[in-house]
Amino acid sequence: MPKFAAVLFDFDGTLVETHDYILGAYNHALASIGKPKIDLEFLSKWAGVPLDSVFRKNGFTEAEIEALTLSFYEFQKANLGLVKAFPETKRVLVELEGRGVKVGIVTARKTRSTKMMLEHTGLGKFIKEIIAPDNFNKNKPSPEPFLECARLLGVTAKECLVVGDGCADIVGGHDAGMKTALAEYGYGAAHECHQKPDFILKSVADVLKLI
Repeated sequence: MPKFAAVLFDFDGTLVETHDYILGAYNHALASIGKPKIDLEFLSKWAGVPLDSVFRKNGFTEAEIEALTLSFYEFQKANLGLVKAFPETKRVLVELEGRGVKVGIVTARKTRSTKMMLEHTGLGKFIKEIIAPDNFNKNKPSPEPFLECARLLGVTAKECLVVGDGCADIVGGHDAGMKTALAEYGYGAAHECHQKPDFILKSVADVLKLI
């Protein structure tokens, strides 16, 4: 029997490589209202935080947030070619399916955008449930999205492994009573996190060593 009955993945920087995709979207949006560009350090700091919260916490008005969000998703819809699954991602998901391990996603990205990217990368058929800010009333680092994903998958918290590259993933998973694995190959947002992960992953493929 597998050690875990389910793996709950973060999406950006964990299952798919989206640095250029997200950075380009931010800078396209910021340029649309005459604001300066941001860099990868900014992405690392805000990885795993819902888009509107990032803009709000950086001092933008609600009117600016509406315009920024529209420009952000316009760029992403037009530039899906920048999204790539990590080289091992599909093999890992195929192997997990073969072992009878259920796979869910707990993300700060909206559901529609996540599904669009899953379809583009050919990963959608492996994902049983998606918990996102627009289909659940709590966001990471709350443990509630992880617990809801486990509930929908029909497994207990102790049967779940949470995999993500952000502090929100590690804290939320821990507080949900789940084991956590830091995707060190992602945005690196969890390196200064006060909550330490149970495992460190150098690549997506390392997940298979824990199952």
